Amino acid sequence: MSVLVIVLGIVILLLGLAVLIRPNQVLALLDEYAGTQLLFFTSVIGRVFLGLVLLLAAFESRFPGVLQVLGVIAIVLGTATALMGREKVGKIAKRVDDLPVLLKRVIGAFWVLIGGLLIWLGWR
Repeated sequence: MSVLVIVLGIVILLLGLAVLIRPNQVLALLDEYAGTQLLFFTSVIGRVFLGLVLLLAAFESRFPGVLQVLGVIAIVLGTATALMGREKVGKIAKRVDDLPVLLKRVIGAFWVLIGGLLIWLGWR
């Protein structure tokens, strides 16, 4: 399970780097798929899947409490996204695309930090 945490961490880190380097181009994809079922189901299933993986991998981790908290947060966010509905998620995605470039880069840096944290926590 820790290998899966590392792989997910690498994916999140690479997405964050892409947003840092080319924020408008990467987040334009978000705007392109805003309001679609693909974006909605991907965001819900992705968050719940990430949360379950983190919860299951917590027992193998060097800091199980951190992974458990991150796992619960991911599952709660996935559930909240599902309850918001597709239209609301689409509106939020369009608003993210309209953010200033500097703020988009801050979001990318946050993803890099989260991805790095997951890699570090998954590594034994």
